Amino acid sequence: MGMGGHNVPLVLDDKGIRKLTPRECANFQGFPKDYKLPKIADSQLYKQFGNSVVVPVVSRIVKNIKIALEKSMNEYYDLKFEDFKRVFEFGTNYYIEPSKNTTGRTTGEPRGLGAVLDAFTLGKLTEIGVEKILKVNNPHKDYILDFDIKSNSDVKDEPDIIAIVENGITREPNLFIEIKNTSENDRWIGLTEEQFNTIKRSANNREIYMIYASIVSNTIDDNPKTTDLTGMFLKEIENKGGEGVVVRDPNMPYITKRTNKALKVKSFKDMECQVVGYTKGKGEFIGMIGALKCKLKNGILFKIRIIGEILSINDYLDSSQALLVAKL
Repeated sequence: MGMGGHNVPLVLDDKGIRKLTPRECANFQGFPKDYKLPKIADSQLYKQFGNSVVVPVVSRIVKNIKIALEKSMNEYYDLKFEDFKRVFEFGTNYYIEPSKNTTGRTTGEPRGLGAVLDAFTLGKLTEIGVEKILKVNNPHKDYILDFDIKSNSDVKDEPDIIAIVENGITREPNLFIEIKNTSENDRWIGLTEEQFNTIKRSANNREIYMIYASIVSNTIDDNPKTTDLTGMFLKEIENKGGEGVVVRDPNMPYITKRTNKALKVKSFKDMECQVVGYTKGKGEFIGMIGALKCKLKNGILFKIRIIGEILSINDYLDSSQALLVAKL
């Protein structure tokens, strides 16, 4: 569709052959019926719709790209009992290996079996999870993790995936792969200089590939030992339009003044504002600041009453106080 006569779309209807209207062209391209056509010449509208793409098709493609990206970025593997057993056996064998140092790295104090298992569990479970995810995406390959217990004299710095079995042939990975356990809240995980130099030295000329993974629980909200009852009730109250909850002794008498025998719990946002002025105190607070005038980044102005520390006006007018940032 365009400006030339040979580019104008035609249709045969009950009244004969006619050109499609710009609105009909928009409909063909999947534009919604409430889409307002710009007030320009029809020839330009024909050209614009001819140069456009079919909106529903693009929308479908983008949604599927999003699904594919989310799947590739959020692969998961449900850890099984056998995985925990495998890690427990590794930690136990490490502990009973005579050549292994079972003292703490920082304290130098002897470590029991529990401390050794605690040091290895999350890291090794993460490696198993990554191994299973790789296997799902590459079913023709088997990935061999570094779960062998060697005496200190035989130990060398090796990657977390030490071998790949493909078509019955075991080979060394082309990449030097390190798998790191990290929490979901970490934005970026760096390496210490010692870790970096060790990995670099061990990798030789191989490309280093870091895999960061997290272990999460999909049943923690159902665990009575970890359920945050106060947070649960607070959310329920807020959903009904309430401001918050008060935690108190059930036998506490009702009082109409402040008390340290009850705890008010409500959601809050932590943000910063700029102090742009003040109001003068009244009565016994004459000569002092009654409230600070504050401004948020979005331009909203409000006042904060001074509680706990009374500022004199002279203190406020001092240059260091004038630049005060109040934390809410």
